[in-house]
Amino acid sequence: MRFGPPAQFVRRPDGHNLAYQVLGNAPLDLVFLFGWPTHLGLLWENPSLAGFLHKLGSFSRLILLDRLSNGLSDRGPAGQTFEDFKLEAEKNFLVQQLREHDWNVSETARVLKMPRSNLYKKIERYGLSRESE
Repeated sequence: MRFGPPAQFVRRPDGHNLAYQVLGNAPLDLVFLFGWPTHLGLLWENPSLAGFLHKLGSFSRLILLDRLSNGLSDRGPAGQTFEDFKLEAEKNFLVQQLREHDWNVSETARVLKMPRSNLYKKIERYGLSRESE
């Protein structure tokens, strides 16, 4: 896997695209956001780092993100706190998954391997609804 898993993109409410990769399919979600500028396609060029990421993906569903203005993600404004970035990324990911499953919460929760009640809580927390698309 020279360039790792396929890069995917999620659109932020401001129209910018964030690049992410998913490795593994265990029940535990592990979001890994590097503390330095990254490029998801090039991370896998370093054998030590690739081995480390594969180990993380062996017991989790590892989600790797390129921050806005880094790597494969769109260029855009910086200065966003990590917490705001993380919440926005989760919200956008959930909207994308809900759309892919025609807003069927049970099916989306099953695919995400999370309890349906947790997904309902996140939908409420983020104020998500089919109309808010």
